[in-house]
Amino acid sequence: MPLRERADYGIAEPLFSTSNSTGLAPGVMLHLDPEARFSGTWSSPDGRLVEMHTEATRPGAWFGLHIALPGEAADLGHVRWIGIVARTSALHAAAIRVGLRSGLAEGGFQDSFFGRHILSQPRQSDHHDLLCPADLPDLPQRADWRELVLFLPPAAPLDWVLHDLRIYAL
Repeated sequence: MPLRERADYGIAEPLFSTSNSTGLAPGVMLHLDPEARFSGTWSSPDGRLVEMHTEATRPGAWFGLHIALPGEAADLGHVRWIGIVARTSALHAAAIRVGLRSGLAEGGFQDSFFGRHILSQPRQSDHHDLLCPADLPDLPQRADWRELVLFLPPAAPLDWVLHDLRIYAL
């Protein structure tokens, strides 16, 4: 994951200083509902992919951490399962919904959600989940692009850490 490559590990950077998107690393973006207003910081200290502290001054409908998947994820014809393993923690319990976003040839996208939410809590905890593309008729087998989206709470303060994240296809 590109965040492991960051050279400025301990530096806290502002969220959304001039727009509702913030690039954390190549292929990794935070996107916020344009109607929302957030303040806060993010960093990538040693041993953590992302640590963020947010405050919603005007809540929004969505707030997502988007991770671009490699080109071979465009074709799911030979993929039985897509899985994630994540280690997270949060100052206060937070439920994070996880989706596989597929870019459509005619424009727009289609989201397919994993069955379980990540429950981030005050102690580090692990989460794993799988999608079976063959069992999801709305999931395009081919897509122009794909990304994993972690849908973060869009209306409440969030002190959240993504310690580790693994995405795999079998």
